[in-house]
Amino acid sequence: MFPINDNDWITYIHAAEPNNENPCWVDIVGDMQYPAAYYYLYPTPNPNPAEVAFRMRLNGSPLSNDPNAYRLKEFVWGVVIRHQTNAVLFTILINASGNNYNLQVKDASSTLIYDVPITLNSPFQPTDNVRVVDAGAHFPCLNPMIPDADYFLDFTLPTSIFAGLNFVSSTYRLCYFTSTQDDVINKEFVCGMIINPPIGSPVLCVTKKIISGPTTVCADDMHSWILLITMYNCGTVPVNNVVMTDTLNNSIVLTAPPIFIPSAGVSYNSGTRVITWNVGTINTGDTVAITITLTGHFTAPGHYILDSGTVNGTDLTTVIFADHGILVYAPNQLTVDKQIVSGPLSVEKCSISTWALSITVTNTGITDILNVEIIDYINSSFTIESGPQLTPSAGNASFVGNQITWTIDNLTGNSSETLLITVTGFFSSEGHNIFDTGSVLDQCMQTVTFHDTGIDVLPITITEPIQVNGDIRDCKTNELLDGVSVTVYDNNCKKIASYLFDKHYVLNLLAGTYSISFVKEGYNRKFLSLVLQSDMDITADINMAPESAVASVQIDNGSNANLDIFSGRMCEKIDAEVVYSSLACVNSEAQVESLDDIVDSFSCSAVCNSKLHLVLNIEKNLVYKLDQIKSFIYSTRSVPICYPLMSGGTCSSKRCYVRVKHVIHCKEQNHVYNIACLQFTAYLFNETDILIDGTAQDEC
Repeated sequence: MFPINDNDWITYIHAAEPNNENPCWVDIVGDMQYPAAYYYLYPTPNPNPAEVAFRMRLNGSPLSNDPNAYRLKEFVWGVVIRHQTNAVLFTILINASGNNYNLQVKDASSTLIYDVPITLNSPFQPTDNVRVVDAGAHFPCLNPMIPDADYFLDFTLPTSIFAGLNFVSSTYRLCYFTSTQDDVINKEFVCGMIINPPIGSPVLCVTKKIISGPTTVCADDMHSWILLITMYNCGTVPVNNVVMTDTLNNSIVLTAPPIFIPSAGVSYNSGTRVITWNVGTINTGDTVAITITLTGHFTAPGHYILDSGTVNGTDLTTVIFADHGILVYAPNQLTVDKQIVSGPLSVEKCSISTWALSITVTNTGITDILNVEIIDYINSSFTIESGPQLTPSAGNASFVGNQITWTIDNLTGNSSETLLITVTGFFSSEGHNIFDTGSVLDQCMQTVTFHDTGIDVLPITITEPIQVNGDIRDCKTNELLDGVSVTVYDNNCKKIASYLFDKHYVLNLLAGTYSISFVKEGYNRKFLSLVLQSDMDITADINMAPESAVASVQIDNGSNANLDIFSGRMCEKIDAEVVYSSLACVNSEAQVESLDDIVDSFSCSAVCNSKLHLVLNIEKNLVYKLDQIKSFIYSTRSVPICYPLMSGGTCSSKRCYVRVKHVIHCKEQNHVYNIACLQFTAYLFNETDILIDGTAQDEC
C-alpha cells in the first residue's frame, strides 16, 4: 500500500548526483531539499507491518514512449536489502526488461521467491503495485543548467515475502538501483545508512563506486577509471585497527600502475593485484575514503567488476564491498538484416503495388545495448501512395519525409527485434531498385549499414500501336497540301515505310524513336521526329515552307541577326519538329509543372555524310514538382535521333539549334503523359562558302 499523504514517506537517502547515469530514467537524483529515496511501512506504527513501499526520484520518465500503451520502458529498477556487513539479503526488482514485466524478489542465493505482474495504470488504481508520480522539475538532465521534469517511481509489496526480516526491528541497509538487465546491476546504485544499528558493537558502512570513467566500453579500447571507497562509522562505538583489502580484477589489462590517494599506509602487490590499506581507528560519525585510478582495457565482452574487497577491524564483522562493474561490448555485436517479406519481386515502372518489408536488429552479445536508433531512408525513386504502416516488436517507429526512425530503449543480450513495414506505391526508375538503405550506430560507434535485396523495375510495355496524325499545310498560306510523300525512318535512319498522303496523314507506330520525312515538289523537306515513350496518341500538324533562293541562319551568338547565304552553296538544311512523348509517375499529391529547361544539352554530328545524328539530353522528365519540392527529379533521358541527308558527301561543316516550342501534359491516376514539342534546325555547308550580310527572306 502507498501512503495517502506524501509526508508519510520516511526519507532515507538525501543526496544522489544528477547526470551520472544515462539515460535520464535510470539516473537517481536528490539533495537535502528534494531527497532521492524513501520507504513506507503499513500499518504504522506497528511492530509487524503487513506491507512495505519504496520510492526513488528519477531524472527522467520511466514510462514508455509508446502512445498506445501506458507501461514502463524496458529497464530494471529496484532495491537491495543488505546486512550490516553488506551481504545481500533480498533483491527487489521492477523488471520490465526483455520479455519480463513483473515485480520480483530474489533471496540471498538469487532464487526467485516472488514474481507477480506489474500493475500500472493511469490514473492510479488502489490495486496497483507500481506507480509513476510527477516529482516536479528540480534536477537537470538534457541541459546541465536547466532543471527538467523529475519522476517518482513507487512500488509496494507484502512483508511476508521477506522471511527472517522485520522492517521495524531488524538491522539492515537499503540500496536503491537501476539497471538495463535483471542479472547484474550496471547503472545507478545508491545506499543509505544502516537501520537499527547494534548498540555497543563496531559497525562500518562501506560503499564502493566508480566516480570517473565509462561504465560501458568496447573490448580492447583503452580507458581510465577512478574508484571511490568510503568507510563511515555508522555505529555507536569507535572501530579500531581497520584494514581494507582490495583485489583488482584479473580481466583488466593494466597499462599503468594504479594510483592511490591518499597513498600513506597503502601497499600494492602487482603479482597478486592486492591493495592493502592500514586505516587505523575510525571514530563514531567519522568518514575515511580512498580513490584508486586504473588505466587499461578488457579483451573480451561481458560484465566485469573492477575490484572487490573486505574491511576488517577489532570486533568488527567482516564487511564486503565491490563496484557494480563495467559492461564490455564486442565489436560487431549489433547486426541488422532487411528482407522483402511479401509483394512482387518484379513490376513495371509506374505500376502500383503493396510490399511488406522487415528490419531485424540483433544483439549477438551477452550485454544489453541501450538507445538503439535505426534510420532507414526510402528510395527517392519510390513514390508512396499509402503508408508506410510501421509495426515494431519493441520500441517506437515514426516516418517523416522519406526517413523511417526506429528507436529501442534497451536491446537485451542475445535477442532480436523486428520492425514490419507495409507500404503501397510505385517506382519511377527502371532497373534493379532497392526500397531503402539504412544505418545504425552500434555501441562501439561503428556504423552498421543495411538494405533489402531489391526488385526489378521493368520498362512500361506498350504493345498497341500509337496513332500519330495531323494536317499537312503550306506554312505561309495555311493551304492543305496534296501529294505529300511521307517516309518513316527508325533511329538509325533505316527506311521502314513509305506513304502518299493528301491534306492529312495518319501513322500507326509502336513505341520507339522515328524520323519522318515529308517531301513535296516546290517545298523544303520537313522532318517530324517522334520519341514515343507512352501509349498516348499524338496530333502533330506539318507546316511546310516553300523553296526560296535565300535561307536564314541564326548566328552563333544567339542574336536575332541573320545572314544571307546563296542556296547553291548550301549543302542542306534540316527543318524538324521533335515531339517527345513520355510517361512519368506521380502520386496523387503531386503538382505537375511544365519546364523551360527540358533540354539540358544536345550534340549534333554527321556520320559518313549520309546521316545527321542529334542527341538530346532531357534533364528532367517534365514533371519535377512533388509536395512543392522543386528538386524532385524523376529521370534523366538521352534521346538519339537520326536524319537521312541528301548532300551526297559535299558538306564540310554544320550548325545546329534546338529550342523548346511548348509543353503539354495530361494526368491520369498516377501517370502523367508529357508531350514536349521542340524545334530543331541544322545548316550544312562548305567552309569556303561566303556569307554576306543582308536581309533574309521570310520563312515560316
